[in-house]
Amino acid sequence: MPETPREIDVRISGADWPLDEATAQLLVRDVLDAAEARLGPMRTGTVEVWFADDEDLRALNRQYRGKDAPTNVLSFAAPESPVPHFTPSLGQLALGFGVCADEAQSRSLDILDHTRHLVLHGLLHLQGYDHEQAEEAEKMETLERDIMKALGLHDPYTLAGADDV
Repeated sequence: MPETPREIDVRISGADWPLDEATAQLLVRDVLDAAEARLGPMRTGTVEVWFADDEDLRALNRQYRGKDAPTNVLSFAAPESPVPHFTPSLGQLALGFGVCADEAQSRSLDILDHTRHLVLHGLLHLQGYDHEQAEEAEKMETLERDIMKALGLHDPYTLAGADDV
């Protein structure tokens, strides 16, 4: 169990997600715990995860990345709060059901196992990891493989279509 206190705030607005709020909370908590076991403590604060639909992700992707298409996961890191005694935010993740479900199906994965990978991928972005350059991508993918293995899940980069994240 990590030493760092953290709140997890989930919102489910995509009608097709096969989870309820309690299941979503547990899914995110498990991924956070596994990530912290590998990386060490992350910043304290709230992690917000929005399980949305593709149209919501298309709108966010268009607004913040200039890409008019839905995507699987978007990450929005929160700046550190300069104000003491306020609960800081680690950041926000948004996942689009349709893209996630299509990726899971094309790789013969359980949707919630693939969702765990996407939550992990997003959390690593919130910690400053990226995959724009080859060296950064290799480091991030190694972490994802290690943490997914610790969760007892698949290697997300040995499956067909794994370069979608």
